[in-house]
Amino acid sequence: SDYGLWLHADGAYGLAYSLLPEKKHLFAGIELADSIVWDPHKQFGIPIPSSLLFLKDGSNFSRVNVHSPYFNREGDEMPNPGLKSPPSTRPFSALPLVTSIRNQGLNGVRMRLRSSISAISELAGFLTNDNEIEVLNKPDTGVICLRIKPEGAEEDQLCNLQELVYRKICSEGSKSISIATINGKKVLRLVSVSPEVTVRALQSTIASIREVAKIFIKNDSFR
Repeated sequence: SDYGLWLHADGAYGLAYSLLPEKKHLFAGIELADSIVWDPHKQFGIPIPSSLLFLKDGSNFSRVNVHSPYFNREGDEMPNPGLKSPPSTRPFSALPLVTSIRNQGLNGVRMRLRSSISAISELAGFLTNDNEIEVLNKPDTGVICLRIKPEGAEEDQLCNLQELVYRKICSEGSKSISIATINGKKVLRLVSVSPEVTVRALQSTIASIREVAKIFIKNDSFR
């Protein structure tokens, strides 16, 4: 606020975990944000897209207003949802979200979120003393970041290896992983968004990562 900057928080995936009392500390200060986005379709089991934009000051929705003499007329007394965002014609996008929340209740939603955290945390436990895989984060949501780390490899070579593994896994199409960068290190990223995700399924993905990595390590093609 001292510099007149707009503070935006991208909570597309993570904001859902603010519904868990034990995770409240992770969101300290988020009330300072001018805007926050959240994608309920990521964890609530509802169709894509379901995305919400929260503004601290609701009058800022006027920044996206478009007026004309025949459409979104300025000064019209009737409520007009078209003044809330650029697309004025849309499906009833709120219905799946409201229906899901009412059907599950807050306790049901929390069970879904805790289930994804539990699966990822259990996987992290299995990998703690693994000689081939380095875990880069202590999972506090349903995300784990890791990398294959063959002995003697330089940092740039490790980054190359993760990139090669990522591209190969994606091209095969049987598993879904992503790639990210943490403190300059390329890492592989697994995300649990469904309560149906099991530790066994996650371990199967890890097994695929190992097998693909072995090919590049054996051929020494990542160096």
